[in-house]
Amino acid sequence: MAKTEPKFTPGPWRVCHENDILIIRDRKPCSPSYTPPPMLVANVGEILCDAMERQANAALVAAAPEMYAELEKVEWILRNTTDWLERKFGNILDVALLRNEAENIDALLAKARGEVSC
Repeated sequence: MAKTEPKFTPGPWRVCHENDILIIRDRKPCSPSYTPPPMLVANVGEILCDAMERQANAALVAAAPEMYAELEKVEWILRNTTDWLERKFGNILDVALLRNEAENIDALLAKARGEVSC
């Protein structure tokens, strides 16, 4: 299956405090004289958790675009090195485990891109 481009708001995102914790993304300047205001990505509510947990949730959500990018790299490395590892080391390494992890990461990335339902 062909991978689609992510539909989520690109990062980087950062956590700001305005009445509640907001996750916003920093926009790059459109021109040297104009930088648009940050865009709201998500509002971390206070209904089910305390302030410390909200802060931790906000930090996790804000790191999502960077984690996605790093997972893409790891998935590519796993997928593109397992054949070589198998040829080089044979049964010494559990290459099937590495391939399985690449598939698991690929499934998570597809979920983040909205290609599969939760």
